[in-house]
Amino acid sequence: MTNDERQVMEGHGITCKSKDVYYYKDFRYERLADAVRYAEIDADRARLEGGNS
Repeated sequence: MTNDERQVMEGHGITCKSKDVYYYKDFRYERLADAVRYAEIDADRARLEGGNS
């Protein structure tokens, strides 16, 4: 963010808050627990499919 943008935001009372975004493969998650759970499900699925080959 530039100083000009920051000044404009302050002048209008606009605030900005950053948030974490977690990525697993092509998916985005706002909560780490959701990303971890999907990764675990995906790993279990891959392990089961690999065991049947």
